Amino acid sequence: MNKTDKAYYACDEHVDYILDDYIYAEGTFPQINKIEPNDLWITCEYCQNKSVYLVGNVSSPTKCG
Repeated sequence: MNKTDKAYYACDEHVDYILDDYIYAEGTFPQINKIEPNDLWITCEYCQNKSVYLVGNVSSPTKCG
């Protein structure tokens, strides 16, 4: 499998599911980064709740620098 720059967003309730999805799709373990509370509102991949985690081996698109 080839590594992609796909980022998955997860709320507290669904972070385990997102982690499993990432490992299945990418064939590798991702980084799990907590999203700052004042960052852009991004919804969870599984529900419409606000995401708490960015799962993937990419930098957060809401951070500058």
